[in-house]
Amino acid sequence: MIALCFLCSDSPNKSKYKNSAKYLILENIIKNIDRSKFDIYVLYDNYNNISLKNIINTNNIYKFDFNSLITKYNSKVFDNYLYVGNCHLPLIDFMYSHNEYDGYLFYESDLFISKNAFTIINNIDYNNYDCILQNKRHKTNDAKHWLETTKNIPIKYLNNYYHGLYNIYYISKKTLTNFHKYIKYNNYYGHHEILYNIYLLNNNLKINYLSNFLDVYTYYIDNHFDDKFNAYIKNICTDTFIMHPCKSVQNFNKLINYI
Repeated sequence: MIALCFLCSDSPNKSKYKNSAKYLILENIIKNIDRSKFDIYVLYDNYNNISLKNIINTNNIYKFDFNSLITKYNSKVFDNYLYVGNCHLPLIDFMYSHNEYDGYLFYESDLFISKNAFTIINNIDYNNYDCILQNKRHKTNDAKHWLETTKNIPIKYLNNYYHGLYNIYYISKKTLTNFHKYIKYNNYYGHHEILYNIYLLNNNLKINYLSNFLDVYTYYIDNHFDDKFNAYIKNICTDTFIMHPCKSVQNFNKLINYI
């Protein structure tokens, strides 16, 4: 059994966030994920009460505090960007309190998945892999806050690595446990987009990428509500895709209707 961990920086409460796609994305997951393979949990960093009782059991709502996790796991922060980049910490913490699962599917709350893409995700044989990442990308110099996290990592580990936007990925319990031991022992910290690859590629583990199964789109325009989004989605050439980010109700509905 796999735990699907829907990570939010705050509540996906439908009434509180009327223009946020989080609630709709969560409903879309519940509707399309294979519940015989996945248990769904909402992980969120907020002390306020949330009302999701109509779609998910309250026992499946896991609250955490980022500052407490950073202290607990001695994860240093270079700048505010790393609060996002340290998002493997709530997953690690969740694993230790829910270690009955064979693996964990990490899912950021602004990722849209089409119905046919869910069918593929449901049918992957996860037992064949230590980790399935979203996509593979070469190291670049265009993300300063990512590169800042490599300051204490020996150069030999950085000569041949990839990083990518990991808005969704699968990792087995054994691999996540060993990954945590690895970064703790070596005092590595920072963005999981870099750290996972350094660990996986230097330990000869079984890795695959969702981009080998379906189409992966990333929308880089800052204003997620403008008309340029309409032009961008015309690049979609299949009904089997994932797209990040999808932050607004308007854009969620555009993607649903586009399919």
